[in-house]
Amino acid sequence: MDKFLIARGGRASTEEVIEALWPEVEPTSGRKRLRNALSRLRAVAGELVVRSGDSLQLAADAEVDAIIFAQAARIALQSQDPLDRAAAARAAAARYGGDLLPDEPYESWAAPPRERLRGRLLGLLDLLIVDAEQTGDLDEAVRLLERATDADPLDDDRLVRLARVFLAQGRRSAAESALRRAEAVLADLALDVSPSVIDLRSALAASGSVPRSRGTSVGRPAISIDA
Repeated sequence: MDKFLIARGGRASTEEVIEALWPEVEPTSGRKRLRNALSRLRAVAGELVVRSGDSLQLAADAEVDAIIFAQAARIALQSQDPLDRAAAARAAAARYGGDLLPDEPYESWAAPPRERLRGRLLGLLDLLIVDAEQTGDLDEAVRLLERATDADPLDDDRLVRLARVFLAQGRRSAAESALRRAEAVLADLALDVSPSVIDLRSALAASGSVPRSRGTSVGRPAISIDA
């Protein structure tokens, strides 16, 4: 129950909780199960969950990393001042401790908020990547891009961008590795290679003899990787 409330941002109606946790039971049985679950939870964790009429919420003094991160990310992404936005984004990204409820990988109610929080992290990282590139801090750009590609390994755009930063640093081998990962993603998704990949492959080839990856083709619309 507490996990469901965390996934819902700390508050949900009793009907929503019953439907999510015991979808197969009748309303009367569901309410009885809810009372029993609340009693057991109270015995173990005290007043962690508070009931008010037809709603349940986490106690006001409960500190939940996911909720704190979501609030910090929202503030950072809505900021209009570039300097404040970058500082707030950096602080918010540091609060992300990993995927939401990783021990509940198959619960349908956990998947959407998990993806939503991951999306907010990626939004923060993209913002900080732009800031790092604009200030010429390529080491920081690499660190951020690697974190972003770990969070979303199927995003070929960020892999290409990572390869470009590596190439700008003179790290040709690392650039080649990142580009091959991007090409592998495109191949796995049965997508054509974009002009940005073709251009980067040509740039790598110009810096040394590089064999072209097999199975690549031209035809995917251009993808902008510049913020």
